[in-house]
Amino acid sequence: MIPIHLVPFALFFPFLLFGLPLARANPHPAPVFLEVGEQRKVRIPKVRRYSVSGNSIRLWRQPGGDTFVFKAEKPGVSSLFIEDTAQETSTRVIRVEQKRTPSFPSDLLVPLGHLRTIEVIDGGSRFILRGQIQTSEEARILAHLREEFSNWIIDETRIATPWAESSSRKLRTLLKKFPSLFLRREGEEILIEGSVNHDAALVSLQKQIREIQPLARIRIQSTREASSTLYFKVFLLEVRKDLMNQLGVSWPDSEPAAIKFNPFSLTGKSSIDLSIHALSEKGIARLLSSPELVVKAPGQAELFSGGELPIRQKNRFNESVSWKNFGL
Repeated sequence: MIPIHLVPFALFFPFLLFGLPLARANPHPAPVFLEVGEQRKVRIPKVRRYSVSGNSIRLWRQPGGDTFVFKAEKPGVSSLFIEDTAQETSTRVIRVEQKRTPSFPSDLLVPLGHLRTIEVIDGGSRFILRGQIQTSEEARILAHLREEFSNWIIDETRIATPWAESSSRKLRTLLKKFPSLFLRREGEEILIEGSVNHDAALVSLQKQIREIQPLARIRIQSTREASSTLYFKVFLLEVRKDLMNQLGVSWPDSEPAAIKFNPFSLTGKSSIDLSIHALSEKGIARLLSSPELVVKAPGQAELFSGGELPIRQKNRFNESVSWKNFGL
C-alpha cells in the first residue's frame, strides 16, 4: 500500500514508481553495419523528410512507404538524417566495411547489385534473399540467380499476391490457344504443365511465358507427330550343328542371315512359324523363345533371353555356390 503522504507526489511523478520514461525515443539508434555489395532493408516509420551524407551507400525508399533499402557501395561511413511527422529528428549511422572472405563467384555481385526491393543479407557462405517480388525486372534477376547461382543463395522471397494474380490472368489468356496446357496456383507460385506438338512451339511458348512471369515453373513436354511403329517376332532356336546342312540353312561369311527380307517382301516359300513348328515336332530344332518387339521408327529395342547357372565351388575348407548369367 502506498503511504498517504506519497500519493500527491505519485500523481505528479508516476514514472518514478512504475518505471515509465518521460523522454522520447533515442534520437541516435544503433548503427547499421554492411559489407561491400550487401543490401539491407530497414523499416523506419513516420518519415517526413530525410537526407543522406557520404558516398559509401546508395539509398532507395519505397514510394509512400516506411521501408528503406541500403546498398553498400564502398567502405566508409554514411549518415541518414530523418525528420518524422512530429518534427522530431534522429540520425542513423551506416558503416560499410570491405568484404572479409570473397570466396563466392565474382559475377554473383552483378545481379545482386541490380536488386532494388529485395533484401540481400550476407550469411557468410551464402546470400539470403528476402522480400516480395512485385515487378518483372526483379523477377528476371531472381530467376537468373536461381538458375546460375543456386548454391550461393538462400531464396526466401515470394511473389506479391496482386502481381501473381495479374500475371496469372495474362497467362490464362495466352494458354487459351493451347488446350493441352494447364495453369495451377500453389500459393503465390505459378505452375504451367502439359504438352505441345512441336519443339519450335515449345521454345516460343516458353519465351512468352517468361515475358509475363519469369518465375513461373514450366513443365511442358514436346510430343512429336506420330511416327511409324514396327513389329518384330524373334525366334531363338537350338539346332544341332551337324543338322544345319540338312535344313538347307548355312551361315557363310558373305551372308548375314538365312532369310532375306526388305520392307516390301520376304524370301521363302513357306511360313516361318509353320516351318519352325515342323522342325520342333521332328526333334530337329528346339524353340527356346519367340518374343515380340515393338519399335518406334526411328528407335531401338533390346532383347534378352537366358537365365542364371549355379556354379559350385569347393575346397578343403568350405563350399559355395555362385550364379552366373547366360543367354543372348
